[in-house]
Amino acid sequence: MTSSSSTPKPEEILEQALGAVAKHFRTKLIEHYLNLKRRLAGKEFEPAGLSAGKFSEVVLRTLQHSLTGSSIPFNRSIGNFPDECRKLITLPSTQGTESLRVIIPRGLAFLYTFRNKRNIGHVGGGCRSK
Repeated sequence: MTSSSSTPKPEEILEQALGAVAKHFRTKLIEHYLNLKRRLAGKEFEPAGLSAGKFSEVVLRTLQHSLTGSSIPFNRSIGNFPDECRKLITLPSTQGTESLRVIIPRGLAFLYTFRNKRNIGHVGGGCRSK
């Protein structure tokens, strides 16, 4: 039987899996991913929606940096999130894989829009109870 001290922690596994990602981004990705996961596991769905938005913002900046060499600083608001995703989607195919340029940004735009339109983080909005 192995001791629990030899079992890697989720943070260690993620650090290793994201080893090619710049440390500045990797740290934030792991922090926001684990926070989102914890909230979902605890059935804290409204806070999880807020965490999903923050995680999306970190992923977008990470993709910007990876594909273009620059990104919106973490101390600045993103502004129009779907437009920033579109900028990545329209990059030339020579700037990265289709997954990084197109598929992930489309998923991020969906997730971010879903969060904004389902009464998560806002009072009112488009979700109505029946």
